[in-house]
Amino acid sequence: MAMIMELCILVYTREQRQIIKALSASKSTIKNQLGKGINNPTMPLVFQRFKSIHLVQFDREISISNWTSKR
Repeated sequence: MAMIMELCILVYTREQRQIIKALSASKSTIKNQLGKGINNPTMPLVFQRFKSIHLVQFDREISISNWTSKR
């Protein structure tokens, strides 16, 4: 069980670093809960931003719903 937790933390940390690196490279920000743009978000904040985006398939056509410039 401990090894699974360690693996989860490793993946979680790696993804957070990748997002921060990509935001820095593109000089972009993500708004935090207060509406302030930040370039070092935590993974819960990133998950919250993608929470309402859905992949929809209808008659073999695939589209993404609720995708906006903020997301």
